[in-house]
Amino acid sequence: MNIVILGAETILGKAFLEAGRAAPDVEPVAMDATGMLLADVNRMVQAIPDANVVVNCINDLDPAAADPANREHFTAMNLHAAQNIAQACSRRRIKLVHFSSVHVFDGAKQKPYTERDTPNPLNHFGSVKLAADKQVRATGGPYLVV
Repeated sequence: MNIVILGAETILGKAFLEAGRAAPDVEPVAMDATGMLLADVNRMVQAIPDANVVVNCINDLDPAAADPANREHFTAMNLHAAQNIAQACSRRRIKLVHFSSVHVFDGAKQKPYTERDTPNPLNHFGSVKLAADKQVRATGGPYLVV
């Protein structure tokens, strides 16, 4: 199985790369985020090698990254790049693993959240992550939102 890890230079990407290398019958392909954030869909379709799965580690999981001073970069990395990656994977029928955040919820629930709970982000970070989740689902390609 070929797995492409986008953002292999990130902490999350390094963990997936290491796990892929340790797994039998898995061939991980590392791709760093350089140039991927601003790439259009057609360039992404060409840039992503043949694979069974693409794991998108080009995202920011830290709410502090959505600070107003970084808002444009945060939105590009977490929404626009996710949209383009999802569309590129959909066109090629490659399964996409996309990472969401607990911050798409408001935190009011006393029990763990499930996929069936209604999102209610309280800040820019959660709103952008939720918008990216929706874009991934809307592409019509195979995906897993974690």
